[in-house]
Order: sequence, then C-alpha cells, then structure tokens
Amino acid sequence: MLIDKPRFEYLLNKYLDKTATEEEFREFFSCIQQEEYKDVFNELMKTGNMEAEISPNVRSIDWDSMYMKIVAPIPHKTFTIRSLYRLTAAAVFLCCVGAGLYFSFVKNPDNLQVERTNASIDATAGSNKAILKLGDGRSVVLDAAGTGNLTSQGKTTISKSDDGTLVYHAAGNSNNVVMSNTVSTPRGGQYVVVLPDQTKAWLNSASSITFPTEFSSNERNVKVSGEVYFEVAKLPGKTFKVRTENATVTVLGTHFNVMAYPDDLVSQVTLMEGSVRLKTSGAEKLLKPGQMASFQDDSPTIVFTALDMPEAKIDWKNGLFQFENESVQQIMKKISRWYNRDIVYEGRLTDKHFSGAISRKNNLSTVLELLHSSGGLNFKVSEKTITVTEQITP
Repeated sequence: MLIDKPRFEYLLNKYLDKTATEEEFREFFSCIQQEEYKDVFNELMKTGNMEAEISPNVRSIDWDSMYMKIVAPIPHKTFTIRSLYRLTAAAVFLCCVGAGLYFSFVKNPDNLQVERTNASIDATAGSNKAILKLGDGRSVVLDAAGTGNLTSQGKTTISKSDDGTLVYHAAGNSNNVVMSNTVSTPRGGQYVVVLPDQTKAWLNSASSITFPTEFSSNERNVKVSGEVYFEVAKLPGKTFKVRTENATVTVLGTHFNVMAYPDDLVSQVTLMEGSVRLKTSGAEKLLKPGQMASFQDDSPTIVFTALDMPEAKIDWKNGLFQFENESVQQIMKKISRWYNRDIVYEGRLTDKHFSGAISRKNNLSTVLELLHSSGGLNFKVSEKTITVTEQITP
C-alpha cells in the first residue's frame, strides 16, 4: 500500500534519528523496498538537512547508492556521515581513524583478497539462538521451540512470544518453589529474555544469564557472562544486582550494558539512564548516564570515560557492529563471536585503530570484503577459521 510523501518523510527522519518505533521501522522498510519510493527518497536526501552532515573529505555522495544500502547491503561507493549514531541500520560503512581511509563500497574489486577454499564456505549472520537450562536439569533449545507456554518452574510459567522473546510469568506467591534458570547463547546467537520481575535483558553472542524463577527477597540477583543489555523494571525497595565473575553492578531501575567476556582483558559497564554502583575487588564507584566504566580483573582501578554517543555501545542489539577506535584484534573478536569462526593471525599486525559501523545482517564474506577494501586486511576463510594473512604496515 502506497503512502503520501509527508508520511514517508516522517518515517525516513525517524529512521535516520533512530527514534522509530517497531511499527514505524517495519512500515518504513515495507515502503522503501518498493520502486515507487526511490525518487522520493533521493529527493528528500538531496534537499534535506543531511547535506550538512557530510564530511568535507568526501567529494560527493551517491544518494542512489545510499538508497541501495538501505534496501540491501550491496558493496558500492565510499561515503561517510559525521554522526555514526545517525547511520541507518542496514547501511554499511567504516572509517580508519587517523589514516584518512574509509571502508569502501567496492563492486567486484580486482584486488580483493578474501580467499575461500570453495565457493560455499561463507557464514550467514547470527540469529536468535539460545538454550534454556532449567532448575530441574532439563534443557530447552529455544530457537527450535514453538511459541506459547513452554514449561513451568514451581508456580512460574515460562513462555515464548510470537517475536521469539522468552518471558517469565511469576505468580508472586512467597511460598513458591524458587529455582535457578540459565539462558545461554552460542557464538552466532542472540536472545531476549523478560525476567520474572519484567526486567528485559538482551543477550549478545556467546553470553549467558542466570536468575531465579521468582525474585522473592528485597534483592533481585542475576549473574552474567559475555555481554548483556538491561532495561530494569523499577520496583521500589527491591535492588537489582548484576554479578559478573569479578564485579557487581547495583541499580534500582535503569538502562545499562555489561560486557564481561572471559577472554577479554577489560570488562565494561555503560550507563544509558538512571544510576548504578559498580563494585570490583578493589574499588567501588557510581556511574552517571553517558559514562562507561572499564576495569581489569587484576587491577583495583576503575577508569571512567564520558561518551559522546553512549548509544553506540548498545547498537549490537539494534543490528550493528559498532567500532570506536578499536584494534584489528578487537574487531575480529566481535566477528568471531557473531559468525562462529576462530581467528588466526599470520604476519605483522597493524597498530592502527578503526571506527565505524557494519550491519550485523551481512554475510561474513561481505563484512570481510569491506574490511579489505578499506584497509588492506586480507583473509582466508575456512569452515572453522578466519586467517588474517596480511595486515596494514605502519
């Protein structure tokens, strides 16, 4: 069904500002995939305020290509927009910090060095995959389970909604039998869980959350590993605590992200709104909205960073890899977890750091082609590994 131009312009602005509701997001994508809206899109992008956003380092913008980037991620010409937060969810670009390079959109480049042992070796993007381990020892493969009621633990009912979210419905009776449940995602998986208190938790790949089937005391305690974003239900008098292997985050009601992978040297807590208290083995600090706290297991120091765009730290749950001044190793760790591939390095590693974003909806080969075309990174891909065969030399 066609809509009028003002409505389409409204949806486009909401999309670019990342304030669209789920219904508006679906309506926008339903429209933009119709050929009738292509000319309207180009007119709005050329005559609107987006021109002011363009970096002076870029000679021109191919809005027709930008349209194609939203409709489907097809490698094409280079472009950049100053505000990474306004990057569209399906658009794909990266820039190399301090090097004057941009991750390019190159169609069929002759010098592409993404080598595959056969044409079928690729990896599709990760998806909603997780395993629920119940307190009685049973396990449920959530991506294979149907919707509706799955099971119960004590008097708490566990169901799967139509959009795939796992939802806990606690009876609220203090005489309930309380059991411990764990939801874990594999590499290449993500999942959303609504806890018994209606707190919402988004699990990134290779992550887990352990929680009781009912929060019956004045403390709501959960334990996480990997990366989890929380929107905590506000229940006065009931403190919410997130425990990692080496830290505790205490809140009353707030939105925040915890990243504590066992194979990362540094863990991070990023606060979006509200207030949290971070306690490690050697320090205890309060975070303010827009702050990120970084800490190491073997250090008593908590390092605070004021973020210009804290939303970038949670864009993984909105379908983006977001890189901010990150090394090749940091970037490849994210790719490894999402596409379920081990990483092997050969040759000298560059010391350059990169910033930008790539859609997590792309196949592995597309992501690697973008990394290569922008910075000279070369790859060999097998069914289990990605070998980085050559790095940019300083």
